[in-house]
Amino acid sequence: MNNKTKLTAVAALTAVAMSASAWAEEGVMQPSQGWFVGAQLKHAEFDGDRKDANGNEIRRGTLAGLELGFDLSEKFAWRLTAANADLNSDGAGEDESGMWYGADLLYHINDKRNYFILGADYIDLDSEATKAAHLGFGIRYNMTPSWVLTGEAMVHQGFDEGYSDFTAGLGIRYYFGGHKPESKPAPVAQLAPVAVVDTDGDGVVDSLDECPATPMDYAVDQSGCTLYREETVSKRLMVNFGNDSAQVPSESREDIQELAEFMEKYPQLNVVIEGHTSSVGAQAYNQQLSERRANSVSEILIRDYGIDAARVSAKGFGESNLLLKGSSEKIHAANRRIMAVLSVNEKVGIRK
Repeated sequence: MNNKTKLTAVAALTAVAMSASAWAEEGVMQPSQGWFVGAQLKHAEFDGDRKDANGNEIRRGTLAGLELGFDLSEKFAWRLTAANADLNSDGAGEDESGMWYGADLLYHINDKRNYFILGADYIDLDSEATKAAHLGFGIRYNMTPSWVLTGEAMVHQGFDEGYSDFTAGLGIRYYFGGHKPESKPAPVAQLAPVAVVDTDGDGVVDSLDECPATPMDYAVDQSGCTLYREETVSKRLMVNFGNDSAQVPSESREDIQELAEFMEKYPQLNVVIEGHTSSVGAQAYNQQLSERRANSVSEILIRDYGIDAARVSAKGFGESNLLLKGSSEKIHAANRRIMAVLSVNEKVGIRK
């Protein structure tokens, strides 16, 4: 190939590479895929050493042909080409003609808009048949999902004679597989805003609240139910009596009523009224006196406050369980008494 021809080949390859980006930007349609067929029209510039049958130098010519190919993957494809060669010879009375066959491997870049070409040629002209390898660059424009325009430029290097040739041209290609559809994300349903309602104001919305009527000043769990702690609740009753008397003092009635109310609140409780005396007097008499004192309080609980008799019992201890020991009147007064102690464990709500 002479210097002028070489410069032409380099310029053509450069132009193809520089225009590839601009053309590819226009071909924004999704790349085609699968089997394809196409037609090509190319211009050829030949090595100055290539001669026709009369010894005249073959300069240039036109190649018109077909292609058949298949995409092996997103990056690679193969194809076969066959073109009729109509060539011009210097000083010849008639043109040189023949067939130009090729087998190519295409490597796609830039989302299949540009590609490199590597392959082999078999050129069968009137004057001779030669073999060559070629390297080139191509660009493509996706007109529709199936129809594609191509532009290619290649340098061909002969195996036997060492010829260096150049071809460049345009083509149109049809893909049987169509385009590979883009996967689109499923539409996201627009949900209507849900009103957040917390009727009892405990911080748990109604849709999750299993205890919808909890007091606002109590702590709740994640289900909206009141948090509790175990607490022992007790009630103590002590009534003091006059000397040698089992009559309940009127001022003690209020304390007995409170005990009755405690028992109504906790119906699981029973009470034992314990009667006691001071150490003054005979022991047997004091035993009887303590029993009468216990019975008098028991009767008030049952008769006046409606406590079930089965829940109330009376027991006298006489002077066996003195509250205080000694012989003063103050000590004796403290020992003349009845006593009752009730206690129960209950759940108590935890306040905020």
